[in-house]
Amino acid sequence: MGLVVIPFQAVLAGLVGAAALLTLAAIPEAPDRPLLTLATTGLILGVRRFPLTVLAVAILALFTILLMERPAIALGGAAAPLLYAAWSLMRYALRPSRPRRAA
Repeated sequence: MGLVVIPFQAVLAGLVGAAALLTLAAIPEAPDRPLLTLATTGLILGVRRFPLTVLAVAILALFTILLMERPAIALGGAAAPLLYAAWSLMRYALRPSRPRRAA
């Protein structure tokens, strides 16, 4: 039983985490949309554009490891570039959900 449940829970936890991160990146883009709609959009686009999502989660994991090992370097020099890189990847992953603007 554990051979089936543990990988399923790991995949489910990864999907929930990625959808949460994409939802947080989508809130400033569309503050008038309901949170459930943003979460659904984040989940769908997180799966469709999984290379970007995986890279953004890897960047955040790198920042977390750096923060645990060397907090002064992480907060002093690496926080802004790493968080900006993760945020920009998530915004690019959410690009299909944004409305097109008239030229």
